[in-house]
Amino acid sequence: MKGVTEMKYIDQIIIQEKDAVGMSAAEVYKCQIEDQVVYLKRIDVKYSQTTYSVKREAEVMLWLDGKLNVPKVVEYGKKENNEYLIMSEIKGKSIDDFAEEPMQYITYLADAIKLLHAVDVSNCPFSSQVDMRLEELDYLLKNNLADTDTDNWEDSTEFTDPQELYSWLCDNKPQEELVFSHGDISNLMIQDDEIFFFDLARCGLADKWLDISMCVREIRNYYHNPDYENLFYDMLGMEPDYEKIDYYLLLDEMF
Repeated sequence: MKGVTEMKYIDQIIIQEKDAVGMSAAEVYKCQIEDQVVYLKRIDVKYSQTTYSVKREAEVMLWLDGKLNVPKVVEYGKKENNEYLIMSEIKGKSIDDFAEEPMQYITYLADAIKLLHAVDVSNCPFSSQVDMRLEELDYLLKNNLADTDTDNWEDSTEFTDPQELYSWLCDNKPQEELVFSHGDISNLMIQDDEIFFFDLARCGLADKWLDISMCVREIRNYYHNPDYENLFYDMLGMEPDYEKIDYYLLLDEMF
């Protein structure tokens, strides 16, 4: 993979602490190499053909270098039954730290959407389109890797059977308006009022409403007030497409 160093750091890395916040299938550790703070992300190779792959994430990060604020790839490799990625640290505050300031929080989400939509996708090699994601979900379901615990699903989700939900998603695919998408956009850091993106394995070409729906979910969960959701649409200068928003929220349930 162009731009990634040969395997030389993985055996030198000093693990400081494990990240216990994320819900991804990957393990993430804050680490140190000599005097540099880095992050190690690793995942079982059984996820290598999915958007959980850290190889895919490393490739996305390299492609996005100079296009968006993202971590730097230090090293990518495979060791034993794991893919691993070592990346630079992003300093700043998590966007969740601004949740008690609704105007600021929603402004950052809207600005993040605008930054993503401004990325030139004419030569983007990554797809996160519906057909690809449904194929991925089929693989996850068949290999018992999907989140089929309905206790983890949103209260608004009416489905109670994973296969029924999967079939509905296949039968109700929306018309896509393609932009560059993050795919899990709550993963933002704010540094000196600049937005930094991380957890990038799900990035690629996708419908513009995919990321918007993820933002809507966060706004609804935090504020329980439709005025804030409407403010978000106003900041984007868009009328809400609730049919697409509902679809993409359901698509995300088993990931």
